[in-house]
Amino acid sequence: MFRKSVSIDLVEPVVCLRGQPKDKQTINILRGAVRLHLTHACIVHSITIQFIGVSKTLWPEASQHWDKHILVDSIIPISKNSVLLKKGTHAFPFEILLSNALSESIECGLGHILRLPSIENQLQSVTQTHVINDVGGQLTLNIERGQLIPGTLLPISFHFNQRCAVRAIEQLSVKLVERQKYKAPSKQTTRILHHEIALSSNNNNQDDDDALSLTKSTSDTGSSEIRIVYVVPDKHTLKVTIE
Repeated sequence: MFRKSVSIDLVEPVVCLRGQPKDKQTINILRGAVRLHLTHACIVHSITIQFIGVSKTLWPEASQHWDKHILVDSIIPISKNSVLLKKGTHAFPFEILLSNALSESIECGLGHILRLPSIENQLQSVTQTHVINDVGGQLTLNIERGQLIPGTLLPISFHFNQRCAVRAIEQLSVKLVERQKYKAPSKQTTRILHHEIALSSNNNNQDDDDALSLTKSTSDTGSSEIRIVYVVPDKHTLKVTIE
């Protein structure tokens, strides 16, 4: 019996769109290869990919519970010429230019949006200073990444000036907080969600359930600083608290 199978392998399983939807200078590329597995030789006349994007939204607050829209439906030619292929596996690489006006992918039940800023506008780090006592004590936080990607590391530095008079840190709690606001003007309804994600430190010598106990390293000026590397959960280990 003659058998053949087709698979698509992507170079980047996730393509992050950058910049604003009307930004025509930013180019997003979906790369991969169509793999054709043959048990016998055959003639292939053409290979095409159908690229479909569908938006489906659940609105339990409204009378019409579902919205469904087809955002894109394109047929993209990969190979137009007839060719005789021998038994075995054959790969046909492709690159698809993605319009910056496309909507982002939906990844959860209620939906979330991910759109990165353009390269020239993205933040490399975030620095904040907070007053912590009445005598001029200041805590400066330096978050060494301006963007977070699931499954990566997030280093954070805590710098205490000499007026803080803090000798040790018994426990630090770091959370990612996300607030989402969904509007459906046609249904006259709004939904607001608040998500919190607790981060654990990448400290191999300490159990994640134990209190974090670190002593500051003191400089000549009397100020001190500690640096902790936290783990941003991936989609398999992500635990979200919804309030």
